[in-house]
Order: sequence, then C-alpha cells, then structure tokens
Amino acid sequence: MRALRSLILLLLSFLPSPSRSSSWKAAWKGPVFVLFPGLGLKSSDYDAFLSGYEVACGPEELFPLTKDGVDRMGPPGTPAFDRWFAETKATYDQLLDDLEDVPVIMFGHSAGIMMATACALKQRKNIAALVTFGGAPWAENRDNLPCPTLALCGTEDGIALSRFQAVAEKVPPPRSGRRRSSTLSTLPVEYSLVQGADHYAVVSEEGARRSIALNAAIRGEEDAQPDESVSSLRRSSSEAQRHMDDIHAKIIAFLGRLSYSGGNDDGGVGFALGFGTLLDVLSSWF
Repeated sequence: MRALRSLILLLLSFLPSPSRSSSWKAAWKGPVFVLFPGLGLKSSDYDAFLSGYEVACGPEELFPLTKDGVDRMGPPGTPAFDRWFAETKATYDQLLDDLEDVPVIMFGHSAGIMMATACALKQRKNIAALVTFGGAPWAENRDNLPCPTLALCGTEDGIALSRFQAVAEKVPPPRSGRRRSSTLSTLPVEYSLVQGADHYAVVSEEGARRSIALNAAIRGEEDAQPDESVSSLRRSSSEAQRHMDDIHAKIIAFLGRLSYSGGNDDGGVGFALGFGTLLDVLSSWF
C-alpha cells in the first residue's frame, strides 16, 4: 500500500495542480459552486459539504427562515410569491452574470432546486452543470435543460424519494458507450440514488433541525419529531461523512463523464472540470 501511495503521489507531482489562491475571479482554478439552499436552511449549513470547493453564494438564505417570513412570501401561484420569486431570481441571475468568465456548477438542494432550475433554463456559456440533491429538477421537459444535469436523492429520503423515483423511472437508461451530444439543448438529466443518505445529508445537524422545525410550523405542528425522513439526526459522524463522500464521488464521476464526452461547447472546460477536481480528491486520499 505504501508503495502504491508513493507511486501515485509521484505521478501526481508531474501533473498541473489547480491553484488555490483566494482571488478566484482573476483566473479559473476549479469549479465554482453556486449554492441554492433549501427551505429553512442557510448557506453556512452547507460549509462542511462544500469545503474544498470554491463557492459563490447569493443571499445567506434563499427562503425565509421563519413561518412569518414564509407566510409573507405566500404559496406558489400567488402574486406575493411571484414577486418574491422574481426578485430573488434576479439576485442569482446577477451573480451568475458576474461569473460569466468562470465555469460554474449550480447546486440546488430540496426546495432550492426550484430556483436553481429556473436559473439554469437561461442558457449561459459559463454554466458547466446543474447538480441537485433531495429532489428532481423543476421543469416540464427536463431533457431540454440547457446544461448537463445530475439529479441525486438518498435512499432514506422520506421527503423527496417517491417523487424522485417517479420522475427517474420515466427516463430511458443511457445506451452503453454512447457519447453525449455536444449540443447543450439535448443533454439529458442523469438520475442517481445515494445509498443510506437522507434528505439532509448535505447540511449540518443545526440546519436540519431548523428546517424540520420550520416545515412543522408551516404544517401547523407544534413539535417536530425526527422520523424516517431525518435519520441524519441520529447518524454517527462517520456515517455522515460516508454519505457526503458518496455524494462527492457521484458528482466527480459525473464531471469526469462530461470531460470525456464533450458535455459543453466551451473548449477545454469540461476536461479541466473533471480533471482538476479529481486531482484534488486523489491528493486528499493520500
């Protein structure tokens, strides 16, 4: 094992490593994640999951964190909700426009997938991929999203799993060895399950409890008790890390497939995306 480790480190030393300076806007140094948090969650609740990546966040919270705030936002389809949605989307659109020269991976979690999908529907050359967790992309025709898309859901997700599976079952399996089209408008959505993970596998325990309490308050429940959908509140630190590692592995494999098959039309972006991230992960393992 030591010999294998030494050999891999020796080979990695000859490969160009992504720079990690703080001025990531000056030149691209890896995939920049734009985060779309779920209901009752803050951007900081994802710090552990997104550590090691460059992250560009919009507002600290996408959705209101209190029931009063949610009530003022209103349910979907109401004028109040439409105003909130348009104003919030404009904030994210401006952020994505500011990153026009930086390859971006949009990461939407839970209800945040709704906003992430809305932003993804506007074709931008810098959007390398859309990745979702805890639900499926919100679009009538998901195969027409103008960027490569990976949709993930945990097998222990009591909130989103049934809907996720209903959507995924309608998608024909990819043909073996078939290359992706380089035309962005025809890229399909890939669906994948994460064994053992639940709805809150990508956030802190504090964030999970806050989201659970808010959802319970919206339903009119005075006390939110953990159930099968939030087993993350009972998981050990090693289990939590394993689920995060599994999610990262699926994301990295997805980016690697994009780099092989020309998943976007911007020169070497796809190659650098998969290669640079994979290099960092391999280095961390040893």
